[in-house]
Amino acid sequence: MDKPFELQSFTVEQLLGQHNFRIPSFQRDFSWKESNYQDLVDDLYNAMKKQDFNYFLGNILLISSDNKKMVHITDGQQRITSIYLLLAGIRTQFIESGKPGLGNVIKDHFLYPSNMEDEKNIGISAVGNEFFMRELLLEETIVDDKESERAVDNRKEENEKLKLALSYFRKAISQEKMG
Repeated sequence: MDKPFELQSFTVEQLLGQHNFRIPSFQRDFSWKESNYQDLVDDLYNAMKKQDFNYFLGNILLISSDNKKMVHITDGQQRITSIYLLLAGIRTQFIESGKPGLGNVIKDHFLYPSNMEDEKNIGISAVGNEFFMRELLLEETIVDDKESERAVDNRKEENEKLKLALSYFRKAISQEKMG
């Protein structure tokens, strides 16, 4: 008989590199405010300054699916979503600073991992939020796709919060707040 719960400890690289996350439709929308992602950036910055590579991201509850790589986020979706946005900001900073190879490493290893069984999946997907997946993480423009445009229109408030978080992370990175 399978264990009902299994406690595991992962580094961020292991967590993000080994799983394809799905945010179920019953989860609340992204709701973090600037103070939340400022705390995350400050915590990460302080951990890097101390060379504390065992930074505790917090408890995250994942439910596995039939697909061994796909997991559903039951608790921790705000933090995981923020980490993905931070990684997207770092990727963009590398590309804009003339280091596209490093940007592609982040994209290929975390944002659009090729080690997943279905290479069309990105590292995280929010049910019904094409904007988050395509525009923010992969920097693709949604064009001529009426269904995607309707989905984006239905989630405007959440999408604005996601854009603000990404903008904050990009600003923090460009100011070298992240080291």
